[in-house]
Amino acid sequence: MHRSRIRCGMIKTIFSTALAVSFLSAGCAYAAEWPTHTVTIVVPFAAGGNTDVIARIAAEHLQKTFGQAFIVTNRTGANGAIAARMVARAEPDGYTLMIAAAPQLVVLPALQKLDFDPVKDFTPIKNIATNPFVLVVSRSIPAQTLPEIIAYARANGGKLTYASAGVGSISHLSGAMFFKAIGAEAAHIPYQGNGPALNDVIGGRVSMMFANLSEALAQSTNPNIRIVAVTSKARVAQLPDTPTVAESGIGNFETTTWNGLVGPAGLPEEIAKRVTASLTDHLREPAVTKQFETLGVEPDVGSSADFAARIGRDLPLWAKAVDSAGLKQQD
Repeated sequence: MHRSRIRCGMIKTIFSTALAVSFLSAGCAYAAEWPTHTVTIVVPFAAGGNTDVIARIAAEHLQKTFGQAFIVTNRTGANGAIAARMVARAEPDGYTLMIAAAPQLVVLPALQKLDFDPVKDFTPIKNIATNPFVLVVSRSIPAQTLPEIIAYARANGGKLTYASAGVGSISHLSGAMFFKAIGAEAAHIPYQGNGPALNDVIGGRVSMMFANLSEALAQSTNPNIRIVAVTSKARVAQLPDTPTVAESGIGNFETTTWNGLVGPAGLPEEIAKRVTASLTDHLREPAVTKQFETLGVEPDVGSSADFAARIGRDLPLWAKAVDSAGLKQQD
């Protein structure tokens, strides 16, 4: 009887192993055949913005590469949470993807309780682009350079104001982190979007703001403002003479946003690898680099693992920024 049980156990093990290999082979074959029909790329913002444009550039390339339609659909609302929830709950078959921006996956979790997990519920496929913010200062402020602005802010506590795209936006959190880092007070003035916020800096009604690079570039010759510093680790090609905040005296200061392609958790690794390889080659093309420079973003040729690591690093960074802004997580 003992030998019989051993024999049965061996048969069950062999059968289970064979079944697992069969499923694995089927999964590999499925991934190799993907896509066999239309792929939807969800964008959590309205059409026309940088995230939407980046999504359409990626979709056009992937459609040419894989020979199937890649359509972009804009699913707005709840600061991107609606789109993120939709993708998190989709089948992990490679036919529903999302161009996520930093606010959905690394800022929003610190601002409110969500019914999706930014790490467990998504597969990071490929970060496509990054962009820093630019400290834009009204000409009404007498200080010219960042060290002078820091000294002015400390000597004139509470007199400076900074605009943002809204409470909890990256422009808001960048400003909050900046003033906390220099040990000075400033009043936050929130707007409904970056455009009206920057307009009031240009008009002299607000002292400064951390604007998107693309928006700052569009106003780079405007005599009513000064572009003082960028928030990336290194200087940007579009503004080679503009120093970083870090090199101007605030060590380790960095705030950037990004746009990356993600899928639901459980996406077959083979699909992610194929998409990553295709996009990486595309992002190295000079024409694409030039196109991205016009948008004020920088192509990211890193791997899926690099993208996952970025998300992991950014979660505590933005949680700290939310704390600096005095905001509490909402239910």
